[in-house]
Amino acid sequence: FSGEKLSTHWLYKKHTYLINEFSTLTKDINEDKRVAIAIYIETIKSDTNGNNGLDNDDLISISLTDPYGKNYTEIENQVESVVDINLGDDGKSLILLLQKNAKVILQKYSLATFDLISEKVIDEISKKL
Repeated sequence: FSGEKLSTHWLYKKHTYLINEFSTLTKDINEDKRVAIAIYIETIKSDTNGNNGLDNDDLISISLTDPYGKNYTEIENQVESVVDINLGDDGKSLILLLQKNAKVILQKYSLATFDLISEKVIDEISKKL
């Protein structure tokens, strides 16, 4: 919701997805004030495990928007699990630890452009974390 009239819009063209996680990423301005930088969203878009429903065992798409829900950008898809999300020390980047294709991957994204800054494979594993 934004503005005096609480303007709204849909994030997706289809309304058949499961939003698994929806978080406002904020940083401290001072002791009493925090400011929203972006919105982090985990979405399950299809039944990838074949059980005829969307659930936490399906693959995840990860997206970011600006604080008003605009500029929707899917930054990653086909993710098996998200282990951790954090803001970078500079407050301008998002750090993701995730599992994809049986690999544990550490990624850093710009919160200004939503572009991937860097990526490192930490380990290869055979089961979902």
